[in-house]
Amino acid sequence: MDLGLSGDLQFPHTGGSTNFNISGAVGRYVSHSSLVGVGVGVFAGWGPQPIQEFQLSGRYRYLFHTRNPKIFPFLEAGPGVDVTHGGGTSTMYMVRGEAGVKCFIARNVSLEPAYNFVYIGSHQTVPSASVSALTIGLAFTL
Repeated sequence: MDLGLSGDLQFPHTGGSTNFNISGAVGRYVSHSSLVGVGVGVFAGWGPQPIQEFQLSGRYRYLFHTRNPKIFPFLEAGPGVDVTHGGGTSTMYMVRGEAGVKCFIARNVSLEPAYNFVYIGSHQTVPSASVSALTIGLAFTL
């Protein structure tokens, strides 16, 4: 089992405001290299129009093994939903991809720097959007 907590800054690709995100995730290893789980994120945005955002997503992570037993590059992807409050409330689907490195700093504790790409689909009057994020996470492997 893997429990994680992360924070990141998100930068929209077209307009919008910069967001600060705090998220948590839980997952279970289904093989030596594969992790399946769920993640929950809470966002606060600032800029021309402040927003609050909540995300719930599934996740699949594949870890690549290296010669160093403390370093594991990974790729992650998952679908989810995004609920945004700010000038109204909207609920949209999203798809998230992530590339990073799991670096063990202790037997069951790792730092996880990563790059995220999030695509949020359009819904009614809200256009689709994409966001890049630089993330740093702390994970506990049980």
